[in-house]
Amino acid sequence: MLSPATMATDRISGLPDGILHHVLSFLPLDGAVRTSVLSSRWRRLWCSNPVLRFKFSFDESDNRDVASIVDHCLHVCSPIPKLRSAIFPTHDAGDALTRWIRFAAERAVEVLVIRRHYESPPFYLPPLLFECSSISSLKIQCSRFPSPMPPVVLPSLQTLDFDRVDFSNGDLNALLACLPSLENLTLTLCRSVSRLAISSPVMRELVVHKCFGLCRFEIVSASNLRVLKYNGPLSILGPLNGIPNLEEANLRSNESCNFNNRLQWEELISTISGAKILCIDTWFLRFFLDLGTRRINAFNSLKDLHLWPIPNSFMGDSSSKSEPFTGASIRALASALKSCPSLQLLCIHVFESRIAFFVSYVNRVDVVEEGEAENVEDDDDDPLEEFEGVGYTLPSLKMVNLIEYSGKRFENRLMRFLLVKAVNLQSMSLIYEPNGEDKLHWMQQEVNSWCIASPTACVSLSEYDDVCPKDEMFSNDESD
Repeated sequence: MLSPATMATDRISGLPDGILHHVLSFLPLDGAVRTSVLSSRWRRLWCSNPVLRFKFSFDESDNRDVASIVDHCLHVCSPIPKLRSAIFPTHDAGDALTRWIRFAAERAVEVLVIRRHYESPPFYLPPLLFECSSISSLKIQCSRFPSPMPPVVLPSLQTLDFDRVDFSNGDLNALLACLPSLENLTLTLCRSVSRLAISSPVMRELVVHKCFGLCRFEIVSASNLRVLKYNGPLSILGPLNGIPNLEEANLRSNESCNFNNRLQWEELISTISGAKILCIDTWFLRFFLDLGTRRINAFNSLKDLHLWPIPNSFMGDSSSKSEPFTGASIRALASALKSCPSLQLLCIHVFESRIAFFVSYVNRVDVVEEGEAENVEDDDDDPLEEFEGVGYTLPSLKMVNLIEYSGKRFENRLMRFLLVKAVNLQSMSLIYEPNGEDKLHWMQQEVNSWCIASPTACVSLSEYDDVCPKDEMFSNDESD
């Protein structure tokens, strides 16, 4: 047993400054300041910490107090020769933000975050920000790009995140051309960007999320791009042929898609066909149905497939569907799976009460206009009968997740089909819809009646908890 003297020893305070600074870097600045009461060793340790994380809630009434607090903290920390990271708080006053950015730039900051509320007055980014050669990561919210474009000297910048940044007076493409080391680019709700053309030999991840002003988006050349995440109209996509090494594609359309443009769809499918991870919505199954009959094994490298549904309104139906699955949709999915011989994980989101999981046939119109007769398939027929032959198996499929399972007829039909065809399946998780506990007993009875081909498969029912991490962008219905 340790002696009282040994137990009383403060081993943490005896650690070097660098290690203690690392500990403080996980705290917002107010938390780091509080550590000064621990002992004389900690009294001014926060003043030399190269990581400054200011965290204040948005409140117009305390803007003046926020500015004075930040100014005082920066004055105390002024001896710091180099900043590793600086996260500045939401603030309305542009002169204060400019002052803080200058402080960070003069200390060769590497990671800089400028947070602003979307209701804040316009703030033009100061030109000095674009001459901070030490920055490797930059995140900016709710600001405006200066006009004319200042000289850009950001040779070390590898990660750039623009959230609601206004480029009305600036040229985003011209800025990107001045960033030779940029590997990760994220654009969120940047409505003033009308055209985006990516040409970079080093970019590895590109995220474009709800940039509704975008009229043209193309990737001219990005030979090292590994991850592409896009949420927006597919109709504006230009050539995407410059990404031969794509590993993950996360694509969602927020408009009714024009399936009659066969060439555009072929180019898009060709672009993502080499990916190992696909997170897509069910617009794509329309093309998969046709593709599966012409080119088997088109997605040879695909390991994970995540399917998200599309809103009823996109399919010409403002009312909720009684069946989240249709015969056409599960036939299309079965056809698509034939093109994915290496698939190991299949994750399907249903969202029955809000969204219809629906796919039309190739020869049907995209959206049924009001007053038009709808050519609905007879769902009394077995939509998977043609795939029941011995030649159809899914030997690589190991895991199936069905999110918001409700026990509907075609949900059950698809799951029974997968249990028979996935001969090496390890787990099938049926995550039932919120407030679905009242159905749990008969859903369990249904599941217990299913035949399972794999001797190692485990079928489980569980309560809805959270979305798949891969689908965070799809589920993020951020306020516009």
